Formats: sequence, structure tokens, C-alpha cells
Amino acid sequence: MITPIIILVEPSHPGNIGAVARAMKTMGHHSLRLVNPKQFPDMTATRRAAGAEDVLTQATCYSNLDDALSDCHIALATSNRPRTLQWPVYTPEEAAAYCSNYQNQSIALVFGRESNGLNNEELNRCHGQITIPTYSPYHSLNLSHAVQILTYCFAQSKTEALTTSPTLAPHESLNHLYQHFENTLKTLPHFNMPHPEHTLNRLRCLINRAQPTENEVNLLRGILSAVDHHRMED
Repeated sequence: MITPIIILVEPSHPGNIGAVARAMKTMGHHSLRLVNPKQFPDMTATRRAAGAEDVLTQATCYSNLDDALSDCHIALATSNRPRTLQWPVYTPEEAAAYCSNYQNQSIALVFGRESNGLNNEELNRCHGQITIPTYSPYHSLNLSHAVQILTYCFAQSKTEALTTSPTLAPHESLNHLYQHFENTLKTLPHFNMPHPEHTLNRLRCLINRAQPTENEVNLLRGILSAVDHHRMED
């Protein structure tokens, strides 16, 4: 069974946090991370957990998504809205099957705000998107229901990896690489454009799709360092 980390970004109601904890525990999941929760700890969350208080007790809070993802090798965002990002989109079953190849690595499922989900900047921190199919023009699911569906699919997934996959670079290492790219590119004349952030976002998506290992990240940073050194000599 694959048991990913569940990350809730800015949950607005403590009752939803408790309901998520209950949904997680029924499927054997216990790792919960909260990014800027509006109210937590809170007795409403404890009451709604209904026996899953241990999940709440072990939950950790973070001030931003980057910190919550720092040790994660794979992060999949949940959203039912179509996006312009060029990246993989999975059903819950497809996501579980994909992650079965990385079961010994740290996997995170990222859920957005109850009101408007995840923004594009937060989506850019992830390797792909999970969309839960619905059969109605109304696509909005309750937060705990979405968590229940995904944790069920991951609990039912096969534990035998289809292939032997290398250990991927964690999110923190990738963030250092993105920052290095940005710093280096800004020293190049052709990068002086009105909206360089669009190029950087596309670059981030490209690297996320490639899923580099730590050695590959170090290789890229070595190349960037050589460019930096050459620029300093000019």
C-alpha cells in the first residue's frame, strides 16, 4: 500500500481538517501537513476527527508550500480546473499506479483551499495534476471527500513496482536549482525581457516533468556555475 503525505494548503475551516484526518485514518494514512491553516489546533477539528485525533496530533504546520514539500520527491496537485500548464494529468487510479513505481520515496498529494483551490504558483511546485472525474457540470468536491477518494485509490494500488526507479531529487534541491537558473539567466543579455517569470515557469515545468535525480541536479548546477564563472571573467 502506498501512503502519501497529505498536504492541505490554507484550509479555512477546522472542521474540514478533522474530517480529512478521519478520511485518512480509515485508509491507513497518517501523515498530514498543513500550510497556513486559519484555525489549528481547534476543538472543532478534534470533534470532526471522530477517533482520528492521533492524525491531528502528529500533523505539522508550515508557513509556505515550499517548506511543506522540502523533503518530498514527488508532489501531485489536485484540481478539477483545466490549466494551461504542459504537464501530466492523472485520474486517481492513474496517479496511484504511477506512484507505485516510487513507493520507497516521499510522495505528497497537495489539496487547495476550499474556496478556490491552488493557484498557478502552487501548481508549479508539483509534478502533475490529479483530477477526479465527475458526472455533473458541478465539479466541486468537499475537501474531505476528495481526500477520501484519493487515499482509497492509493490504498488499493499494487505495491509491486513495475520498474526499478532511481531516487529523485527532493523538492528542496529542485528549488535551489530553479533559483540558480534564475540568477544565472538574469545575467545573460537576451534574458532582459518584460516578463521573465513566464520563461522561468516553463523551465520549472520542464524540469518537473524530467524528474531529475540528485546527481542530475548537481550536473545542471555545475554547468550553471561554469556559465557564472565565464561571465565573471568577461
